[in-house]
Amino acid sequence: MYNQSKKNIHQPFSILRSFIAVFLLSILAGCDFDSLLNPSLQWAVIDQGKVTSELTKLASQQNPFPEGSKNDELLNIDKRNIERQIRNLRTQVKDRCMKIEQEKIDTTKSQSSDRIRIITPGIAYDRSSAYAKCESKVAEDPLIRDLTKKQTEINHFFKQKAMHKRKVQGAVSAYLKLILKERFEDEFDLVLLKRDGIVLYNKSNIVIDVTDKLLEHISSSEPKIPVE
Repeated sequence: MYNQSKKNIHQPFSILRSFIAVFLLSILAGCDFDSLLNPSLQWAVIDQGKVTSELTKLASQQNPFPEGSKNDELLNIDKRNIERQIRNLRTQVKDRCMKIEQEKIDTTKSQSSDRIRIITPGIAYDRSSAYAKCESKVAEDPLIRDLTKKQTEINHFFKQKAMHKRKVQGAVSAYLKLILKERFEDEFDLVLLKRDGIVLYNKSNIVIDVTDKLLEHISSSEPKIPVE
């Protein structure tokens, strides 16, 4: 009986010691003690696609593509037409050149039966190759050079435009993180992406969507989104 009473007397002290141990461990581990006392988290979700689309429009208006606005569809049509013209011209120039070179060989064969030369693309004759000569003719053709220059300019335009688009996307992504912190830091512990915020269990069965709140904040604050 005495032992039982002694055990009951020491039980509260045992509980207190356990609590203190947990408290000290939480401090050493870098835990927030307030979260132990109030474990519930305030959280919300946003529609990232909707917000990103709005920020991208804003960033694009503030940071227009330096080389100006052009119709991508028409440029792609021009690009395909130029590629087709270059292919056709290369074939015509090469065929015409090969015909001339073949005539030279035929003339040589008739003049000297002991120096028979057969001309085939890639086969050398008289320290040269008709095929290589004709390739050079293609490269020197003024019309082909002009079309190739236009093709290069179009490719450069699309390359620069894609690079600018990636820079805008990076700036928008960085700004989204800043604006979320600015708007909801004092209101929520977590803000999840609506697309990826998969919740398997929600005790309250309530999901707070703050997309419209964020869009209103963006509209009213008129933010500047620099693109470097």
